[in-house]
Amino acid sequence: MTIEEYLDELLARSKGPAAEIRRLLVETEPHPNEPARSGAGISR
Repeated sequence: MTIEEYLDELLARSKGPAAEIRRLLVETEPHPNEPARSGAGISR
């Protein structure tokens, strides 16, 4: 799953007032990108 797909799914599953969902996305968006920008991978 790409970062974009993750954020799309998060938006689709979010419930509540639009302002709260926007704040959630604003807070969440930078975090998944941090390891990607640094070249770090997630091992499973």
